[in-house]
Amino acid sequence: MAGIDTYIIPYFFNIKENFPYHEVSIKLKDIINDLVFYSKKLKEFIDYTKYKLTKYENKLWNENNFEITFLSFEGGNSFKIINIIQDISKFNFEKIIETFDNEHTKLINFIDSFNFNTIYGMIPVSENSQKNDALEIYNNIFKLIKIDKKILYEHYCKTITYLYYLKPEKINSKSDIYKNLSKDKQYKFDDYINDYIFKYLILINSFRELKLFYEKESDTFMEAEYQKSDYSEFLNEQNFNEQQRSLFFLGNLLKIVAIKQRIKGHYTTPVMQKIQFQGMTVKDIERLYLDVIEKIRQYQIMRYKKSNEEVELLMKLYHSHFDKNIDIWELKDEENVFYLLSGYAYYNNNIIEIE
Repeated sequence: MAGIDTYIIPYFFNIKENFPYHEVSIKLKDIINDLVFYSKKLKEFIDYTKYKLTKYENKLWNENNFEITFLSFEGGNSFKIINIIQDISKFNFEKIIETFDNEHTKLINFIDSFNFNTIYGMIPVSENSQKNDALEIYNNIFKLIKIDKKILYEHYCKTITYLYYLKPEKINSKSDIYKNLSKDKQYKFDDYINDYIFKYLILINSFRELKLFYEKESDTFMEAEYQKSDYSEFLNEQNFNEQQRSLFFLGNLLKIVAIKQRIKGHYTTPVMQKIQFQGMTVKDIERLYLDVIEKIRQYQIMRYKKSNEEVELLMKLYHSHFDKNIDIWELKDEENVFYLLSGYAYYNNNIIEIE
């Protein structure tokens, strides 16, 4: 767990005298290990496991209560306990699994596989630091401890900033200080944006559903009929509020410019240099919008009827959500970057008509 050796310790309630404790314990530990850290689809695996269990094991899961403890340790010459997540009830364990699975299912077209090992590959953990932020996230999840939501957005911005500057040949070298992050030498930066945005949406929405954020969030927003677009279903399903939606639509416009720049041979996509990945203020967002619109004009993207209609719609949607919120802006700088890049990642690029 979080790169640390971990024992899985089950505890059973109300077991009969002849109950095969040792055998069932080993089986249950294997099941939980596979379920939590290796399965591609959490809920499907747990349902399959229940179905395949033997008669007494099936009764164990369905009729008896048990608790699970994760004990993380350092071995070697001495045994040192690093972290204990103690007494996770069967009820809470299943609730956590089902919540993450539900959120993954909503984004299954974007992320094929998601389990709790995936989370370790999302949170920057330095080998040179005593602090393990991924382990803290596991604590929050399995102990159902509330967290400041800003922490998750900070982890995302730290991750995406690091990957923006990391050269492919440096992956897993001595200079790669976050070796735990999920990386691929064949990946371009857009691949990282796409991959990490949807993984973090699963994580953030799962925390929200489990009520693990301290803050009361702004009300979600449903598009009015006259504003409906191809994006409405996704935005409504992800519960984006108005401020988040305005950034999402700006991210769409940003992606249009990035695509055009690559077509013109600017493979480093200079427009991405306008983004401060560590965090952006509302003023930064306003300046970015002006820069993006200027590039749209420069590249004459709106000279084609289809792309003109698309860009006009996105500009309208951006302004309809952004302008009335600018004086009451609630999102933190890191959240601004996250929801901007969510629009960038989601955008379907087939509307750009090229000569």
